[in-house]
Amino acid sequence: MKRRVIQIAGSTQLVSLPRKWAIKQGIQKGDEIDVVEDGDKIVISTNKVLEVKKVQLDVKKIDNLLIRMLSAYYKAGYDEVELRFNGTFPTERIADELKKHMPGFEILDQTKSHCLIKSISEEHVVEFEASLRRVFLITITMAKNMLETLKNPKENDPKQFLVLEQTNNRFTNFCERLLNKHGLDSYKNSNLIYTIVWELEKVADELKYMALFLVLKMRLMQHRLAMQQRRQQLMLILAHLWCLAV
Repeated sequence: MKRRVIQIAGSTQLVSLPRKWAIKQGIQKGDEIDVVEDGDKIVISTNKVLEVKKVQLDVKKIDNLLIRMLSAYYKAGYDEVELRFNGTFPTERIADELKKHMPGFEILDQTKSHCLIKSISEEHVVEFEASLRRVFLITITMAKNMLETLKNPKENDPKQFLVLEQTNNRFTNFCERLLNKHGLDSYKNSNLIYTIVWELEKVADELKYMALFLVLKMRLMQHRLAMQQRRQQLMLILAHLWCLAV
């Protein structure tokens, strides 16, 4: 990003701030910002605290819908989610889902009537490229392993895809959170990048479903093999009895 220097009153030079960055930081006329000289660079920063996005949910039970809602708020960039409920409310599954799919989200407070989930880590946009690279690598690994599994189903364990798909979900969710919460100044269209991340998550899902199908197919084949062996044994017994009868 380049800016043209404006000369004022002979000794004063001005450079405008990027409009998108100023709006995101909530900078208004008359606000003070920090300017630090660093060799041939100047670092401009603001001490303003960004708005913490919060939401409260009245919960009756823990089900897949609640987990999906938590995931949606996580990816949308929310920092606090408070669950309110009546009576005993086990949160073991929620804690497990947070650990598996929502890095940085933790249960920080829990009583008989509520559960507070907060983001305990500070996300940085610079983490996006490394995370997206991991998503590509995981998806490529799953595709290669699937090809080998299709060639030699007995020599490869299809269950390995469940672990890889779970890791893929964790990184894609984190990438989507960064895009929604901070955006990416280095990309012209964050929506396009978001769609790519979303599609990579779906590709990993399809590879997982293929693996689950192979597991089911192998179990059916083993069952059919056992049934065929049993039929063969019964035929031999029947033939033996027939020979004894005649």
